Amino acid sequence: MGYDAADRPAYGAGAGVGLAFVKHYFPAARLVVRIATAYFTLRGYKLGRDFVQDSAQLRILVGRSEEGSAYEAVVDEILTELGNARPTCYRQCLT
Repeated sequence: MGYDAADRPAYGAGAGVGLAFVKHYFPAARLVVRIATAYFTLRGYKLGRDFVQDSAQLRILVGRSEEGSAYEAVVDEILTELGNARPTCYRQCLT
């Protein structure tokens, strides 16, 4: 993980880097957080949502260049995760 001159996370790769950025930057968001990512999971969305103020929107741009359709890939991923979830988890993911 690399930091800028103000000791804020600036770049990184590997396990835990994404969560470090979420914890540092998401709570300060007032209106919108925009994320561009190659992969999407409901668990990741829920985690990010927990760090964003209720008034802020979490907008995610998903793209997988190796897939024929990113939209279809995201829908498939969501359906797979919901299909594997327990009923309590399913309701929590949707709220």
